Amino acid sequence: MRKIFTTSGDVDRNAYVNWRIKRREHFQNLKVISDGYLLAAEILAQKCLEDNSDKKADILAFPMLFNLNQALEGYLKALSWELNILCEKGNKFIGGHDIKQLYGEFRARVLENEERTENFRTLLDELKPIEKYIDELYEHVNPNGVQNRNANMDFARYPFDTDWKEHFYVEKSYENFLFSIKAFHEFILEVKDVLPRLVDYYDERVQEKLTLKQENKETGGITNG
Repeated sequence: MRKIFTTSGDVDRNAYVNWRIKRREHFQNLKVISDGYLLAAEILAQKCLEDNSDKKADILAFPMLFNLNQALEGYLKALSWELNILCEKGNKFIGGHDIKQLYGEFRARVLENEERTENFRTLLDELKPIEKYIDELYEHVNPNGVQNRNANMDFARYPFDTDWKEHFYVEKSYENFLFSIKAFHEFILEVKDVLPRLVDYYDERVQEKLTLKQENKETGGITNG
């Protein structure tokens, strides 16, 4: 076997993993990796929509869902981190893989930080598809609504959880458990249009806040005028 973590000899057949990653730019680095997961889900879904005569979607559904949920987790952690800084809640975000909890923290910070303008109402409308997806997903992965840092989010990686309990689609193997590739693909495009843009928007606001704080520190809080 040839080495993988090396050049292929062709610039178009190499992945330059660090080209879009920058030191100490944590929000953007989370966004870059999340963009990759989302793009992977989009490409897989598009391939299945183009031709699923071999029924490959039956198994590609797992990496598609894993990639989407991992993208959501990364975006939401970046957004929560940014908004926690803006709201003076500390330089942190919630750990774990519970995207419902992550989304809840993010939305709470939006409500706390944003003025009730037309842009605010537009933002809440843009987030509705994401809320609906998470609610629908959790009807299956956590039907009892029990608080859980991971909330069975490994369902797309293993057929059972850490207690060896089979996941919902295995339990229902006696009946068809369907997954609409078309609806999935449409949702990916909605996520792609909203969350990366929000990460950039709040990143800019964080940088403005930190710059102003540094300027005030250097001048002792004295401003011109």
